Order: sequence, then C-alpha cells, then structure tokens
Amino acid sequence: MAPPRTYAAGPGTLQRRLIQASADGDLRAFKRIATALDGGKGRIREAVEAVRDRGVRALHVAAGRGRIPVCAYMVEELHMDVNAADESGNTPLSHAVRAGNVGIVRYLLDHGADPNKPVDFECTSIHIAVGKGMCEMVELLLSKGADVNFSSHCGAPLHIAAMENQDAAMKVLLDHGADINKTHEALNCFSSLFTQEWLVVFDRQHASIMQTIVTI
Repeated sequence: MAPPRTYAAGPGTLQRRLIQASADGDLRAFKRIATALDGGKGRIREAVEAVRDRGVRALHVAAGRGRIPVCAYMVEELHMDVNAADESGNTPLSHAVRAGNVGIVRYLLDHGADPNKPVDFECTSIHIAVGKGMCEMVELLLSKGADVNFSSHCGAPLHIAAMENQDAAMKVLLDHGADINKTHEALNCFSSLFTQEWLVVFDRQHASIMQTIVTI
C-alpha cells in the first residue's frame, strides 16, 4: 500500500499547511491557519473554501482521511457545503466511501450528505461501495436513503456487483429490493448485463447466490 500523501509544501505556504492539517486531523492547527488565511476579515469559511490542492478542498481531504473533528468544524461551525464537489466531481461522501471509513460516512450522512448525488461517471456512493464489496457500507448507505436501483453510466449497483463478482454485496442489494430485470443501455462493454438475463437463485436461508446467465 502506498504511504499516505503529504500535502505540506514550502514553509509559509498557508494553503498547503491548511490542507496538511485537514489530512492529519490537527484541528488546533487547522483553526489557527484558517484564521490566518482569513486575515481578520471575518469570512473564515470563504477563506477555507478557496483553498484547493489539485482541485480538492480541505473538507474532501479530511473526509477521505476519516478526520471527524476537522470535518465537524467545517460542517457545523463554518457551515461548509457537505455536498460540494471537487474538480473531479467527487464529494466528501464519495471520498470517505472510497477510503472505507464507515464512521466518517455515517457522520456525513447524518449531517446532510446526499447518498444519491452523482459523482464521476454519474455513479453514486453506493456504486463505489458495491464495487469494493463493502457490505457494511452498502447497508449504511441504503439505510440513509441510497437508491438501490440508481442508474449511472456504469449501470445500476446490481450491475456493478455482478461485474465485480461481489456476491455478498449482490445479496445485500437483492435483500433491499434491487431490480434483477433492470437493464442498462449506455455501455456495450457490459453486454452481458443487458443482452442476457441474470437469474439469481437463493437457497432457503438466503445464504448463497447462484448466478445463471441465459442468452437471449
């Protein structure tokens, strides 16, 4: 696994130091640097929102690192937009889901994060979680209103689970009403998902899934 990214640049670069503090979860340093960036104007939120590292804001960085106290300061005290997209179209929630941190995902959802906001490729956070086989995350997102049948450029979550061989995630989706007859028309590379039928058979205890492809 690659080492955590270091954001700090040269000395005196307040913007870089702010991003580094958000990555480190150093709330005291974050507040001090944010105040310095504001320069006494009384607009700390705007000063923090203006800081980006390769298109990513401090809230996205903190969410991706699971830094709840720093996120809480930005969301609850500075009233930053919890659904703001970075330059790649990703939200704090999608960064947190990719990192696999259930705690920060729960915090963001409890404070207004939209589980159905599309990010890259029009996918939502549940597509990301399903593709990684993160069943606890999938359950959490569904419990907070994620659309089990949301269609993206890559298909519905069930399509992603099938393509990525995530049987456990597929079971979770089906248990929450995923539509096995839902088709996807955007990508011909997923022809098996919309030129064939997927029949999903459970045993009596719903403990296993058998996928059978019947060519039309």
